[in-house]
Amino acid sequence: MLCHGQRSWRAPRRFHDLVEPLPRALAAFVPQLTYALHDISARTDAEIKGEVLTRLVLLAMRWIFSDEPVERLRDLLGLIGQVQDRETALVILESLLRY
Repeated sequence: MLCHGQRSWRAPRRFHDLVEPLPRALAAFVPQLTYALHDISARTDAEIKGEVLTRLVLLAMRWIFSDEPVERLRDLLGLIGQVQDRETALVILESLLRY
């Protein structure tokens, strides 16, 4: 699960905790599942690391609600400039602008 909302993720991560109140007679039949959560809304920009494409995607998702869209676009364009293959860079730019 990837969260990039304006607030940190608050819902339970265990499926069992989502079924409340859980009657004791049904407890054995409710799956004991958990999911991995990557909450980028709770991270600082500096904490988002990785390859250029990874940072581009995560930062674009994180900044979609920014009050400074022009500045954020400049930052993302700087990352796109680091993509070696120009055709790939253009595809990324098109995808970013559509997003």
